[in-house]
Amino acid sequence: MAFRIQKPSIMPSVGTVYYKGSNQWDETFAKRKLYDTEAAAKAEPYIYKWEDATIVDESWSWNPLLIFRK
Repeated sequence: MAFRIQKPSIMPSVGTVYYKGSNQWDETFAKRKLYDTEAAAKAEPYIYKWEDATIVDESWSWNPLLIFRK
């Protein structure tokens, strides 16, 4: 599984920003830091507790065909 940390940017025109490590956030999705477990993401010092930061499970999104199953 893969997890990421994200939050809304303080600049509304940017939208969502992703934690990329070393206390840095970036709006580029490809630069996000991935974690093997949700616990590892929550253990990131100070970052997970950042205002409006959330942890997102990416494991389901790797196969878009799963969305269209009946």
